[in-house]
Amino acid sequence: MPGPYPDEFRQRALRMLSEAHPDHKTDHAAIKHVAANLGINPETLRLWKKRLDVDEGHQPGTSSEAQAKIKRLRM
Repeated sequence: MPGPYPDEFRQRALRMLSEAHPDHKTDHAAIKHVAANLGINPETLRLWKKRLDVDEGHQPGTSSEAQAKIKRLRM
């Protein structure tokens, strides 16, 4: 799902979040820290992380690939 941020930026943000996580007590704290460093809304980063978890099978939900396929079939 395209947005105002390039895919490379999203990937970098998620890498930074992964690296910052051990230094923070909670996911929320890590997300706030990384989002502040990048100048983005923490909710944006949280949603990117949630989408990544679903796509990698760590969390239940419809993957990005499945969502794209459903969208194509509806057209």
